Amino acid sequence: ARELSVGRGLRPKGLGWRGERSYAPRQMVDVQGTRGAVRGGVSAEQLEALFELLDDGVAIHELVFSDAGDAVDYRILRVNPEYELQVGRRRTEIVGKLASEVFGGPPIPYLHEYTAAVSASARARFEVYSAGLERHFSLLVIPLGESAFATVLSDIALRKSQEEALEKGRLAQRALLDNQPHLAWLKDQEGRFLAVNKAFAAACGQPSPDAVIGKTDLDVWPRELAEAYRADDRAVMASGQQKVVEEPIDGVAGTRWFETYKSPVFTADGAVVGTTGVARDVTASKRAEQARLQSERNFAKVFDLSPEPVAVSALSGEILAVNRASCEITGYSREELTAPGNTGFGLWKDPEARARAMEHLEREGRFEDLEFNFVARDGTHRYLRLSGALAEVDGRKVMISAARDVTERRRAEEKAQRAEEERRKLEISVLQAQKLESLGVLAGGIAHDFNNLLTSILGNADLALSELSPLSPARVYLDDIDRVSRRAADLCRQMLAYSGKGRFVIQPLSVNELVSEMAHLLSVSISKRAVIKYDFAANLPSVMADATQLRQVVMNLITNASEAIGDSDGVVTFRTAQLECDQAYLQRAVGDHELRAPGQYVLLQVSDTGCGMDPATMARIFDPFFSTKFTGRGLGLAAVLGIVRGHGGALLVDTEKGQGTTFRVLLPAHEQRSEALSVPPSMPELWKGEGLVLLADDEDSVRSLGRRLLERAGFEVITARDGQEAIDLFREHKSEVRLVVLDMTMPRFDGEACFRELRRLDPQVKVVMTSGYNEQDVVERFVGKGLAGFVQKPYKAADLLPKVRAALLSDAKV
Repeated sequence: ARELSVGRGLRPKGLGWRGERSYAPRQMVDVQGTRGAVRGGVSAEQLEALFELLDDGVAIHELVFSDAGDAVDYRILRVNPEYELQVGRRRTEIVGKLASEVFGGPPIPYLHEYTAAVSASARARFEVYSAGLERHFSLLVIPLGESAFATVLSDIALRKSQEEALEKGRLAQRALLDNQPHLAWLKDQEGRFLAVNKAFAAACGQPSPDAVIGKTDLDVWPRELAEAYRADDRAVMASGQQKVVEEPIDGVAGTRWFETYKSPVFTADGAVVGTTGVARDVTASKRAEQARLQSERNFAKVFDLSPEPVAVSALSGEILAVNRASCEITGYSREELTAPGNTGFGLWKDPEARARAMEHLEREGRFEDLEFNFVARDGTHRYLRLSGALAEVDGRKVMISAARDVTERRRAEEKAQRAEEERRKLEISVLQAQKLESLGVLAGGIAHDFNNLLTSILGNADLALSELSPLSPARVYLDDIDRVSRRAADLCRQMLAYSGKGRFVIQPLSVNELVSEMAHLLSVSISKRAVIKYDFAANLPSVMADATQLRQVVMNLITNASEAIGDSDGVVTFRTAQLECDQAYLQRAVGDHELRAPGQYVLLQVSDTGCGMDPATMARIFDPFFSTKFTGRGLGLAAVLGIVRGHGGALLVDTEKGQGTTFRVLLPAHEQRSEALSVPPSMPELWKGEGLVLLADDEDSVRSLGRRLLERAGFEVITARDGQEAIDLFREHKSEVRLVVLDMTMPRFDGEACFRELRRLDPQVKVVMTSGYNEQDVVERFVGKGLAGFVQKPYKAADLLPKVRAALLSDAKV
């Protein structure tokens, strides 16, 4: 036997087999005489040479049986060189020996398999692995007779490594497919699945990828969906290009959306043999997108249907989107408001307000309740209360703002504020009017009482003068008493003028003529530094006024204007005009909360370029005896105000410190002349009367004077201290009384009430009224009621007796 080098020994326990055994009947080979001739013309030498040169390891064995006839071992009869190499034994160590001796045992390697193959007279093939050689072999068992057999060992390490590599690749591919979350598949030209991953199998409700292999879309999907997939496959194979679609898949988990990439599969020569695809589950993003779109649709609805203005604008001010309410409140269309480059049509009336809002927005990310006003398209001013917040749209920072229209509230607040201001003004006016009214009542009461005293003084002085000789030294004293009493009467008239009851001789007057007549007097009455300018209106209506009192008004206003100019050069302007005055203009009148009737008025305006007045001074100029020059100036502007009010007019003042002052006197334009008492005929110097006269006055001295004056004129006189006593006496002496002289102001029935009762008792009774108040007021009260005459207090014989005579001689009734 050829000597071979022996490597590491192959131990029986190192041999194992793997694979399927196959048994096939074969013709028995006679192992005896193998060195002789063999059928077929092949020599024994040729067979020997072939045996020795085979690349596979070949060995011939025979079974060894026990006495019981059971195979208990096998003997190695022959081996070739390759076998020696494969088992790691020299031929001399193998041939002729039992397997248990060579490989160790029991158990005897593969004894059972060999015995089975010999018994079946069939070949058996299986794989074995040599742990010592770390190699795989294919073992072929060939039966050679009843107990002989051959084994052929083929080295399959390369094939095995290739198979393992393929298996590893297949496992890696499977792992790669199964472990990815996307659906993956491979189809042939007929649409049959050649490979799918676990995700695909799960999506279509199959237990494993193997359950899908060989099936088509029609087998795993609903028909309508399967037909769509098959149509996509045909389109891909026809075009030879990849197709990307987004489609729903109705699986066991419900409808899910996938982004699918479908591609053709090519052979090396470019032929299309199938399709492959990968589907990425985009359900979450799809639902998020749908939710976003739905949210946007919902926001758009809420945005547009919001009753309050809402807008989206860039931080630069450009308006990007507005809702319907924004269009309605601004008057601009959506297209106009969102036109490129438009920054709001100047809706922000105060740019600084927007700058402050944007600064706060960038610092805090939001702002709230910023109130601003803007001008709408129609020119109206409106107010909004705005709140805004930063947001991001398509990567761009924007401001989303919402507003509330507070125009009506602001207007209501402004109206309430104006009303409050008007209320305060009215309250001040009422307080001023009340103050003036109180002072007027006080002045009127004083003047009334003072007139009664003066009546007694003047009357008695007049009586004394009539009794004295012209040469009597006492006449000088009585003349002084008369003169001083008349000056006191003038003061009473001023007080009555202040109280608004000082008109005495009312007649139509031309203001232009009256002031023109006073021009010289006025020029010498004012400062040498002041100049008077006159501006008389043409065709000026007349006014019903007392000339003396109107002159007093003009004189007071001109002198006050001159004093306001002081030592500086200045101009006093006197202007007249005819004005149509409404209620709002008359409401500005000073010191009178009872508004005058709107209509035509004659304006007397005195303006100066003097120092003007501050509010504190203005508040006091109508107080009696108030002056900014020195004390003791008299009633002044208080009397002016009283005269104007007494004539049914109004007084307005405009002044500002350092800007001069303007007084405006408004007197009602004359339309018709008031009725007046008829002028009594002159009385003969020695006229005497007769009959009974009833004299009623609450002042003892006046009653005493009146009795003496009437008795001296030839009348019998009875007196009453008040109205009630006068009525009682008239009832008692009704048939005898020819005339009644009544004082207007008395306790227990004043003159007017007493007159009504007397006329009720005797409609033909003749009554002469006396009063310290002005004649016009008294006459107007008794127009058409039968008053026989009026005597102004204080009076003396020359005033009283002509009125008495006129009343007795005339049947004309006032």
